[in-house]
Amino acid sequence: MTTENKAEIKMSVVKVYLIPLINGNFNKETFQDSEEKYYCCDFSLEESTTFEDLLNHQEISEKLQHLSNIEKAITVHDKFYGYSSHGPVSLMRKLDNKIESRSEQLYIVYPSVEDTNATIYPPDLEIIPEKTPLILLDIDGIINEFGSDDKNLEKVHVMLNFQAFEIKYNPEKIRKINEWARYAEVRFLTSWGNCATYRIAPTVGLFSFPHNYTSKHRLYQLSEEDSKRPIIWIDDEIGGRYPYPDDFKEIAGQLDNVHIMYVPSYLQSYHFEYVQKMINPENSDINLVKLIDSYISDYMSKENGEISHDDIYIILNNFRKLAQHIMSCA
Repeated sequence: MTTENKAEIKMSVVKVYLIPLINGNFNKETFQDSEEKYYCCDFSLEESTTFEDLLNHQEISEKLQHLSNIEKAITVHDKFYGYSSHGPVSLMRKLDNKIESRSEQLYIVYPSVEDTNATIYPPDLEIIPEKTPLILLDIDGIINEFGSDDKNLEKVHVMLNFQAFEIKYNPEKIRKINEWARYAEVRFLTSWGNCATYRIAPTVGLFSFPHNYTSKHRLYQLSEEDSKRPIIWIDDEIGGRYPYPDDFKEIAGQLDNVHIMYVPSYLQSYHFEYVQKMINPENSDINLVKLIDSYISDYMSKENGEISHDDIYIILNNFRKLAQHIMSCA
């Protein structure tokens, strides 16, 4: 067999499609009727071809030049997934990962120019070691009030792995969360991953906070610098009868400064009061006794009037840490 024939065997050609998202979504129902609209080019794969090679291709790079952080902003899929499947997560983990030669087509899903222009990043904040709070923010159940029957909520659809999920949100709560960025560093900690930053946030008017570099299961792997800061972990699953992760107390227990803020039914006024007391105590005149009463009363109302000793301990421990933090800032 000649060298030329060997090269032909090793090389395959894939069709590349570029799918821009507008307001975090695109109409996949009409995709198959207008598939060629999204066709970009053919691309030759060799055994050593990486995603960086793909994205450096002239026709592709020209279409994506508006993205400042292309590695986190896009997702890449090997087929178009239909109505019943969410499809897999992005094939691309890192730019230098190799592309599987068995792929026959690649779909690159990315924020459109319109969405990129709508992206607002949080203001620059001076991080004072061991002082500046770090807020870890979930999406579903926190930003996305998916089960609420509140008629005043705004609704949008955001694409994740070819499935459009309805996001229901309160613009006033979004405004208050954006205010946190004046006094604390905020990061997303959610299964949405970087899609929270580049798809959900611009669509709902939220600052495009970065995604945390650990998962919920690996929170104890925070850097030494971060682990010494006051941390507020806001999530709708870190409490109640069926928590996720189920070992969240052990995970948080490995970090001295974690405030576990379990949100059983969307963010309420007392949650914002607690965060305000944490991140900007000098400008907060909230009574701690009334605050803790609201915290426990609402918790019990969402758990059928029941509250475990463990949960009481977590709440009281939060307030102990809060009081210590206020005193250290005085």
